[in-house]
Amino acid sequence: MLKFRFLFDLFKLTPDRRPVIPVTLVALLIQLICFFLVLVSVNLIHRTLNVPIYPLYFVIALSCAASLAACILRLDWWWCVIEALFPWLVCLATSLQLNPQLYLILFLLLFAICGATLFSRVPYYPSPERAVEMLAQQLSPEKSLAVLDVGSGFGGVLFGLAEKFPRFRYAGIELALFPFIVSWCRAKLRRETNVRIHFGNYEEIDLAAFDVVYAYLSPVVMSDLWGKVQQEMLPGTIFISYEFVVHGRKPDFAIQCGYEEIYLYGWKM
Repeated sequence: MLKFRFLFDLFKLTPDRRPVIPVTLVALLIQLICFFLVLVSVNLIHRTLNVPIYPLYFVIALSCAASLAACILRLDWWWCVIEALFPWLVCLATSLQLNPQLYLILFLLLFAICGATLFSRVPYYPSPERAVEMLAQQLSPEKSLAVLDVGSGFGGVLFGLAEKFPRFRYAGIELALFPFIVSWCRAKLRRETNVRIHFGNYEEIDLAAFDVVYAYLSPVVMSDLWGKVQQEMLPGTIFISYEFVVHGRKPDFAIQCGYEEIYLYGWKM
């Protein structure tokens, strides 16, 4: 049975044992702190100078303050954009006067799909069909292989390969709840006896049981995953990554997928 260490994943530790706060939590704290500071500043200006403060001014100030704080903290540029747009989106949502239950439903749905990013630091990246085709070309149909998809999502890679190589054994590991449920149900409805979907973090699964490990995750976690690959995968097995490389180790093969400058990288153990 897989174990889940959400609290450990929430606050990762650097090599010198210092906690690293997830960027999503940092972005939320920026909004809350800037909201408080702007609110205090606006009230102070209103009382001392007797200047009328309109809601539009408050939103503009909050938007500028939050985006500036994100830049000062050196967050990625898209977080600066998100911080700037968030107050405006809240105002828009308020002006629509929709049923509050709708927001709750949307939040739960989005959290079920993307909420695992808070723990895994990996956003939802579905593998395109061309990646499945390129991956299939690297597998030998003469052998009976055990294939693992790390971050299997809705199971597109697993079910695509199962149609091409029905003799193989497949497993997927997925931390996002909604994609896991969908892929698990797909496996049951399709009666794929050679496909198993697990709910959890890849850190809790033994890579030594697989001949091929495929991943399409994020540059942030590639070094951690590569360390686990080196420790557990057996000689003669293959680790394959779509788009993201392992720094410090040249891949044994790199196959361009389509016309874009995106490659399928492979390392032989």
